[in-house]
Amino acid sequence: MALYVDPNNLAAVDCSDVCWKALGKDPDKPDFHREMGEQYEAAGNYPEAIAEYRQYVRIVDSGPAHCSLGRALAKQGQSVPACAVEAFLELRTAVGKEWPEDQQVDLGRAHMQLAEMLKELAFKARNDGRTQTALKRFENASIEYKRASVCSGSLDAARGLAEVNHELERLQKELSK
Repeated sequence: MALYVDPNNLAAVDCSDVCWKALGKDPDKPDFHREMGEQYEAAGNYPEAIAEYRQYVRIVDSGPAHCSLGRALAKQGQSVPACAVEAFLELRTAVGKEWPEDQQVDLGRAHMQLAEMLKELAFKARNDGRTQTALKRFENASIEYKRASVCSGSLDAARGLAEVNHELERLQKELSK
């Protein structure tokens, strides 16, 4: 929990490593932290998953590592809003990193998740009367949907793109009146 609350707590990192080693695990291997994060995430234990994925990211600064952390943070963000913001930042970092050729579909999913977050924020801004903010967020969502479509060929990405482009056109017409 100390690493969930403060990912820069080096004493907690050291203590966690000592505990894992005492259990016969090798916390120096990135796959160990990824696998533990996946297990905790599958069990719905997002704080522990986040702590393990943070360790994974600390060892392997890659797109897939940041994406794993971002997805766990997004799930935790449903009940802890600060995690939703951190999830967005992690996913944005993830899509900016290099991805192996055989993980382009996963990259597309990361772009899709970013697009969905941006679309949701755009609708909130629109509903609050913040039209310029909504426009910018719809534009950014459009970009992410396009990237998702290119990486994964997802029909959901194409549908999302059509939806945000429709909203963009509608808002632009409103502004030009």
